[in-house]
Amino acid sequence: MAEIMSLSNLHVVEISLVDKGANLRKPFPVSKAKGNPSIKGDGTMEANDVKFEEVQKQLVSQTSELIEVRKANEANKAALESVQKSFDALTKENVEINKALKASNDARDLDQWVSKAKIELSHFPGKNAEDLGRMLKTLNDVSPEMGKVQFEAMKSVSEAMKGSSVLKEAGKDNASDTTGSALYEIGKISEGLVAKNTAGLTKSQAFVQTIRANPTLYQHYLNENPKQCGK
Repeated sequence: MAEIMSLSNLHVVEISLVDKGANLRKPFPVSKAKGNPSIKGDGTMEANDVKFEEVQKQLVSQTSELIEVRKANEANKAALESVQKSFDALTKENVEINKALKASNDARDLDQWVSKAKIELSHFPGKNAEDLGRMLKTLNDVSPEMGKVQFEAMKSVSEAMKGSSVLKEAGKDNASDTTGSALYEIGKISEGLVAKNTAGLTKSQAFVQTIRANPTLYQHYLNENPKQCGK
């Protein structure tokens, strides 16, 4: 019997793997060529191959797109960091400029208040012009209206001090302190405050306290001495 060397025109329906084959003496390989039209079947394996290739192409394409997106994100991140650094630097510079501007404005305003105190509060007792200017500026920064009211009150005290008994003793004023006058009454009250006080109250301080506590009496004094009001 001639030995069979090959088989042809077979319609292979199924190939199974078993632990013990029927042809034990002559094992042989079985293979197919991709796309060989001579091999036919239900087409399941060919369809899966096509789908696999399509999926592979999509994966490669999407991977490339993902790489490009990541590159763009890195570039955007770097640009954002650069913009943020510039913004932070400008913010810091703006803060420093505002500090310098505020310091300059504060110095200018203080000079104006000190000059104002030197001219219009020259007789205000107990404080020099620098202290008065600093105090008035601080109050004005909190409330301009309160600063204005306080300045006018201090100005009245300063003007009143021009006619006080203390200044008169120095020969700086001719305001009348005769019995019954407003200045006489203010002086008497001031002397009483000094006599009762044990903390070293001065005559000038007592005078200021008196006219603050007795605005009507102080107004009588101004009426009796109109030059204290600039009249």
